[in-house]
Amino acid sequence: MTRATASWRNWTISTWRSHFRNILTTSVQYTVLTRCVLDPSDYLEDEDLAGIAEFSTPAVLHHLGNAASKVSMDLLNEIFQLPPDLREILDTLLAMEKEAAYPADF
Repeated sequence: MTRATASWRNWTISTWRSHFRNILTTSVQYTVLTRCVLDPSDYLEDEDLAGIAEFSTPAVLHHLGNAASKVSMDLLNEIFQLPPDLREILDTLLAMEKEAAYPADF
């Protein structure tokens, strides 16, 4: 057992809740980016979802999946209800951000 794995055994309820929220947030980000046809790897690091392995029981994974699905659906419904011209502006801003992320000679 690694030191990182052993350390979670001493977490408080508050620590578990905070960790769950972080994993939930990253799961929602991944889902929304994917549904909006964006590459999640442009916005998230592999380590961002690494903590999901600590939630290993079917009941907890089911709870995490349901929560991520609900939040993602609500957020995507809001995005897709935006007027088309506002969605175009968002698409343009995302494209500009992606181009600015790396120098041309990178």
